[in-house]
Amino acid sequence: MPEQGSHEAVDHLTGELERLPGVGGWYVLRLGPARSQQLRAGARRGFVPVAARVGGSAWDTSLMPMGDGTLFLALPAHVRRAEAVDEGDQVRAVLRPRERPPAPRRGRW
Repeated sequence: MPEQGSHEAVDHLTGELERLPGVGGWYVLRLGPARSQQLRAGARRGFVPVAARVGGSAWDTSLMPMGDGTLFLALPAHVRRAEAVDEGDQVRAVLRPRERPPAPRRGRW
């Protein structure tokens, strides 16, 4: 939910940290369908650039598509270690939009 009184939209995402299946499965927080749809307007190739914070850990990343129309935030290992969170824990993340990087140039320089 966007924070009021701020010049930038801030989203607070709280959910259960889950591990995606597969070798080296990622640890993720899922966004709901309605919020995912709103944020996809700022997406490039499905990715939404954000600055994320969990506890005292902050990093630049992108929300990524789940494949079902929703987005997720991946929590890197260094963040999980620093914040002592693991699969099944309730995690609160703060997300701020980040300016999209310029589109790659095509053709000759």
